[in-house]
Amino acid sequence: MRILFIFFVLSFMQIQTLHTDSNENVPIKNELFRHVKASEKNGVYEVKGEIRSNKKEFYYIVEDGHNELITEKRQKVNTTSSKWSKFSFEVVLPKESMPKNGTVILYLFEKDSQGKQLHISPIVLD
Repeated sequence: MRILFIFFVLSFMQIQTLHTDSNENVPIKNELFRHVKASEKNGVYEVKGEIRSNKKEFYYIVEDGHNELITEKRQKVNTTSSKWSKFSFEVVLPKESMPKNGTVILYLFEKDSQGKQLHISPIVLD
């Protein structure tokens, strides 16, 4: 009986582990942004992508995980809620503001009527 109980507990643990592992690599789908890419030349990042929103703007910030390198900026777009629309803008990061060890991340998002960030989409710049 004791062996059966141990077998049951170990089997349950393996099922839970398999279930958890199978979902770890599934990307989170963002319904607001898609096909976002950034290319850099001399500290100027050109960010391109597509947005589908009923709002005519979105926001972005740039940080390195510890410091906000670029505070919140608003980006106007010409879009309709039912169709994907292209957008493009530049982000300038002076060399002296770049971290020596770290990753620079651009966060794209929109806001609700209370100013809460929604549909956050992180893009690695460097």
